[in-house]
This record gives sequence, C-alpha cells and structure tokens, in this order.
Amino acid sequence: MIVYSIINSCTQDSAKQEANIAALAKAIDVDTGSIRNIRISGDMHHFDVEYILKSAASMCRDADIIMLPGNDLGNRLAVSLGQVMGGSGITGVLEMDRTAGTVSRKAYAGNLAADYELGSKPWCISADWIMEDDTCAHGETWGEIICDGNLIDNSICVDRMISRAADSEGGLSDAEFILACGQGLKKKANVEKAVDTAAILGAQTGASRPVVMNAWSSLDTLIGVSGSIVKPKVCITAAVSGAPAFFAGIEKSGVIIAINSDCSAPIMKKADMAVVGDAAEILEELGKLVEK
Repeated sequence: MIVYSIINSCTQDSAKQEANIAALAKAIDVDTGSIRNIRISGDMHHFDVEYILKSAASMCRDADIIMLPGNDLGNRLAVSLGQVMGGSGITGVLEMDRTAGTVSRKAYAGNLAADYELGSKPWCISADWIMEDDTCAHGETWGEIICDGNLIDNSICVDRMISRAADSEGGLSDAEFILACGQGLKKKANVEKAVDTAAILGAQTGASRPVVMNAWSSLDTLIGVSGSIVKPKVCITAAVSGAPAFFAGIEKSGVIIAINSDCSAPIMKKADMAVVGDAAEILEELGKLVEK
C-alpha cells in the first residue's frame, strides 16, 4: 500500500503538523518510515492552493492513501484531492479500518463517533487536529511543492466562472425598504404571505437564519453576520426575536419598525417603533390598507 503525507512547511506550526500526521499514521497502523512525505515550501506571498492541488495530484497519482494534517489547508486538500483524483476525501479522521475501507470521525459536534465507508482510492484523509504524537517519528522528505509565484490557470476545480455583479444590483444590500421575516411567523405559508405584502409595499424581503434553515425562504434573503448586512431607509421586522447575529445585519437601518407578539423580545427594545401583535395578521391587514 502506497501512502503519502503532505505538510505545509511555509507556516510556523509545521512541527505540530508532523506530530498530527504521525498520530494519524499510528491510528491507521501505517509505518511512518514507509510514508512518502511531501512538503509545501516557498514564499507565502505566492501561496496558491490550486497550484498546490494540481502538483499534489500529479505527485501522488499512484497513492492508495494520502494523509493530511487537520488544519484549514489540510482539510481543504483532503476533500479537493479526493474529488480531483477520482478518489474519496474525508476530514477529521480518528481511526481507519483499511481492510473494510472505513474511517471513524467525530459527529454531532463531537458528541458521538461515526463510521464512514470510503469509496474509490486514493483515500484522501485529514487527521483530527487534536491528535498529536509526541514521539513524532517522521520519515524523510520524498518530494516538494514549491510556491514560487509561477502560478497556473486556476481551473482544476472550476469549470466555469460566474459574475455576481448583476445579481448584487438591486439586492438586499442596496435596498431602501426591507421587510424581514422571523421564525415567529411559524410556517412557510405565512412567510409567503409576508413576501406578497412586501411586494405590495414596494419592499424587498429578507429573513432571519431560522427562517432560511427551515427552507421557508431562500438563502439569498438571509440577513445577519452570515448573510447580508443591510442599511435601508426603513426596515420592518416581522416576528423576529432580534438576536445579536441578526441585529448586526440591520442596525444601520434609518428606521426600524418591529412587529412581535412578545413585547419583551430584544428587537422591541432596539427598534425605533414597536408594534405588539401577531405579525402575520398585522402584515395581512397592512397589505389590504395599502392596496386600498
């Protein structure tokens, strides 16, 4: 079985990466002396992941297993190499049964361990970053990927480029009037009615994270630190509790009008105007009034 490891020696934690790889090798019962070790070196200012990915795929083309440290780059390469090389990629590996072709890794926020069946080789795996072998028996360097600024066409994982400029025009970040829907609307049908009311009002529709996660609204309507940061002249929030992550997305609004059945909801204290009541019913009546 041919096993490679890839370590980024451009960073200061290269010793920890070696210890992490050594711990993974021990966990999957691989002799560290037989590992073909590849080092990434050179100028960090010319660090190009796509170049590294293509070089690694070429150098490891006969690999059965490619081991990577469980840092950001290692996790990214594990998944990308698995895809590019027609193999299997998985991150955070704790153990491996090479005969069965299965690995164990943490699941459910680390509360459980789960077994995963790997598909085609090479098996590209990154270690759980917590694992570390103090003895760190690491073999000699077999090959090197040098980041020297001779970058290549970044097309190895991209088959087409899409400009998002046109999509951003008139998007939430540019809207002057927004109606933001919250989980308190209780069901998708009420969110859809709120969208209709927004159209009547001439507003664009936004949503809190729970609404998007419940698939009541599309991802491009998400407002907050993980979505759009907006600054409309007027923002109406409908049944939004006002969690900090959401409020950070609307706090630059000119006027915030909050509608919520809970008068003690955080958004009610932060809004310029607070309306206590059932948001779905209030929006429906508001739409009727505007239509008249």
